[in-house]
Amino acid sequence: MYIEYHITKCFLTEDNLVIFFPTEILGSMNEVLEYSQNYFNNKKTYQTREEWSNESYIKCVSDEYRWIHLLEMMNIDGFIY
Repeated sequence: MYIEYHITKCFLTEDNLVIFFPTEILGSMNEVLEYSQNYFNNKKTYQTREEWSNESYIKCVSDEYRWIHLLEMMNIDGFIY
């Protein structure tokens, strides 16, 4: 059993069009943190989620037009929950 982190970068254009980049799967929260620091150019970030949810958003304090959608999926014997 292990957790997979499904990450999707999102961007809001000046025309209010949301662009979703292809989802990537990472193997650890450390990889997620590194990935988000690269995406936001090492600026201050925070993570927000609902209680008991496996879904969250990583946002940058100084950039409201970009964010990361994060989905934590549990993989047990090849089955994803």
